[in-house]
Amino acid sequence: MKGILSGFLTALLFCSLLLPFSGKAQADDGKVIDTTAIQKATEFNIPASGAFTLLGGKPSEVTTPGFTKDIKLDYFVSKFSLNPNIAFDFQPVWLFGFKNMSWSDYQRTSAAARFLSTANISLGTMQDNDSIHHLAYSLKFTIQSKDPLHDKDYRDGIRNVLSEILKNREAAELPLSMAIMKKTNQIKRLDKEADAESIRLLNKSIDSLADKMNALLDVSQEELEKAVKEYAEQYITKNRQRFKMDVGVGQLNTYQNAELPKLGMNKQGIGLWLNPSWGFTPAKVFDKNNQKNTDKVIFSGLIKYIKTDSVNLQYYGGNIRYGTSHIDLFAEYIYVNNAGILAQIIAYGGSYKLGSNKLIEFGLRTNYDKDFNFSSMTPVISFNWKLAPDLLK
Repeated sequence: MKGILSGFLTALLFCSLLLPFSGKAQADDGKVIDTTAIQKATEFNIPASGAFTLLGGKPSEVTTPGFTKDIKLDYFVSKFSLNPNIAFDFQPVWLFGFKNMSWSDYQRTSAAARFLSTANISLGTMQDNDSIHHLAYSLKFTIQSKDPLHDKDYRDGIRNVLSEILKNREAAELPLSMAIMKKTNQIKRLDKEADAESIRLLNKSIDSLADKMNALLDVSQEELEKAVKEYAEQYITKNRQRFKMDVGVGQLNTYQNAELPKLGMNKQGIGLWLNPSWGFTPAKVFDKNNQKNTDKVIFSGLIKYIKTDSVNLQYYGGNIRYGTSHIDLFAEYIYVNNAGILAQIIAYGGSYKLGSNKLIEFGLRTNYDKDFNFSSMTPVISFNWKLAPDLLK
């Protein structure tokens, strides 16, 4: 299993290097706009690390599926002690082959290639106590009912935004262009020697008008990018409830010596998981014009299997979240079967998104035996950072 997983990870990196590169996309009228912001803005959420899905290093066992399209670092604090509970994620196929692909080229990619672009590689470590450490690495893929960048509604919406701004820009440019043309014609009718001062003043006026046009072009480019980001955020808010599912596999190890290179590996195992998610928008949160879809109810499920030398764990559970794309609250139930020893977990908490690249999750996990007798309680706080928004531009 370990050799197969390592070989597949190597193949992913090789395939990603063979994919085409290009940096710009064009609107229908030929105007150029950088699509990096467009693509990155279509991430419905910042998901937890795949390694932490195996290790349990997060407030909720049941996460909302997705991939970040960036390099990401996760860190969590459990029982208010600082341990090396860190996970590192990246998406090699997306970063090397798709991140800077033009929009038109992306539309021509196959469904298989787009699925491959969701490949997420994760490496994480967690410490249970002073002597036992866990190391895991994983590979997961995300299945989406509709890829935002391949959604005709999203594409048409972006084009409409661009078209409207470009029309406004052309309307603002026209008087300046006409004034420049008029002054240029005046210069042509003047005698170069007799009217030298008049020509100098006219040229000075033309330069001033040209500067205004250049400033207008610069502002318009910023306006284009800002409008696209705003539209993308509206699209995300409206479509967060679409069906998504993570499928993952990973390797787990236990080691006693935290000093490299002598880790002292003594236990190994594998993990598999399936994590679907879907939801809806409550009718009461629609505004009068049916334009804003803010709050969402999201249901997520989890089936996870972990086999090591000492445990044979099966997890079955569900999670419900309510909130917006920036803040939500959750409650979940997990049924655990460890080779016939049964246990139950109830967790509740929430998450808060800071900007577009930071997420704080918090929760309280309560553990029960098979008869629902309380056994322990664990507060957990997790921090997720997207580290390289400008990498490989």
